[in-house]
Amino acid sequence: MFFIGPPIQHVATQGLHLSCRIGESTLDGRLKEISRSEFCMEVPSTRVKTCLLEMIHAPVLLEIEQVLLSGSILWYTIEGASYFIGIRVKKDHRAAWRKLLLDKSRWGFHASAGAASA
Repeated sequence: MFFIGPPIQHVATQGLHLSCRIGESTLDGRLKEISRSEFCMEVPSTRVKTCLLEMIHAPVLLEIEQVLLSGSILWYTIEGASYFIGIRVKKDHRAAWRKLLLDKSRWGFHASAGAASA
């Protein structure tokens, strides 16, 4: 996955569950990587019943740990039997997102390695 802009520390999680409502459909998945304003969720491909290409930049409603947030889909990829979906949290919900991030003890965070440079 590629992010344009200043380096952002991405952190891997141990699969916190979340629900993502896209239009009329809801995807249940797990958080895989997070940053201050974005995250990647993993969803089994059998649960995706819509064309995600048409949903790029579409608004989504997220529920994580009984907290509602809104955001938009940035990208997606398919690896094996899973979709990995990148979502950016809307600016007006980032305070609530950061509050969730502060409670790292129960999330089981692991700092991910940065890209190698030449």
